[in-house]
Amino acid sequence: MKKNVKAIGIVFSIGLILCSLTSCSREVVEWEGETFEASINSIEVSASYNGIREHFIGSIRDSSITLNLPSNIDSWTDRRICIRLDYNESIQLNGTGTSYNSLNAESITDFPLADLRTILVKGGNGYEDQTYSVTINKKLYVSYDPNYTGGITNWSSVVPTTTLYSTGDRITLPTREVERYVNSYRHLGWSTSNTAVTPEYDFGEQITVTESMVNAGVLDLYVTWSRYRVGQLLENVQDVDGNTQTGYVAYICGKNDTVKASSSKPTASWTYLIVSKYGAARLTDKTWQQANSGFSGTAYLPSKSEMEIIIENLWEDSDNRKWQIFSDGNWTSSGWDNYWTSTEYDADHDKAYYASVTTNYEGAYRGDVSSIKAKTDTLKAIGVSYIN
Repeated sequence: MKKNVKAIGIVFSIGLILCSLTSCSREVVEWEGETFEASINSIEVSASYNGIREHFIGSIRDSSITLNLPSNIDSWTDRRICIRLDYNESIQLNGTGTSYNSLNAESITDFPLADLRTILVKGGNGYEDQTYSVTINKKLYVSYDPNYTGGITNWSSVVPTTTLYSTGDRITLPTREVERYVNSYRHLGWSTSNTAVTPEYDFGEQITVTESMVNAGVLDLYVTWSRYRVGQLLENVQDVDGNTQTGYVAYICGKNDTVKASSSKPTASWTYLIVSKYGAARLTDKTWQQANSGFSGTAYLPSKSEMEIIIENLWEDSDNRKWQIFSDGNWTSSGWDNYWTSTEYDADHDKAYYASVTTNYEGAYRGDVSSIKAKTDTLKAIGVSYIN
């Protein structure tokens, strides 16, 4: 028992010695008049542009601070300078004027960043004042705008995170399209105007940053949406051959879509595939050859791939369904059954693919383009056209 008491006494004594070497050491330094420099732990500028809040974190090295900011940052909304201090000091920007204490220094909203040259951290209680020099590098900020008030399904996975650019840098635009929740319109590219119908920039295109762009501070890039939507009726529009057409938009073509390469008619660029509404542009009881030549000068017989798109977008899709394209314009039509395509059967050029288009008693709309018939058989046919 005596040994235990003795051991406890030794531990207690050691604890007193450690206390004197640690908790009391600062008081000794203060008594001796020693001082430490007041310091900044971090600095950040946050502001909003077009409803997007961005955060720009500065770098601190010794008594120097560097901030990379858009050149027009002072025109952004809800702008804040957040300076976090290591101790309970106060600061002055450019060494004069308003003095901000440690709490207010985290939300400075009334100081123009274009004028910021130095930050004076006030000491006291054994701490010396310290002045930081501030360097602000002008940068270009790229603003990506969906140009649409509804929902986008994949915006965050397509549009890059915030990056600032210097003169001579290259901006690489997103390589993928963005899509609406209701995707009847299509993303065709990017433009600096929110009213453009033809994109200025293609997907994945690179833009070289100029000095004037950096001085402007922001490059606004808007999604360029197609001017028409799938299912929309276009009346008296000119096709790629200059002929007047009336029909429903069945497809909006992107740059690298395979349907463009396998289309039945255009050799030039085109954007929209339209299907003739009904009536004169719908043929009945025609051989394959007659169907291929029956639309000459007005419309054209769709290929197998185009017919698949027409069925998928304008027949099976209830949101865009246009039953008129497979009828004479009346529900009393003699049925929506078999329609020629312009695609020959590779194994036997005396045969060609046709579409079987039906409805059943449950109201299901179905279509299939995998069957073939002899070209001498007689079927129906619908015409298609292409517009820019």
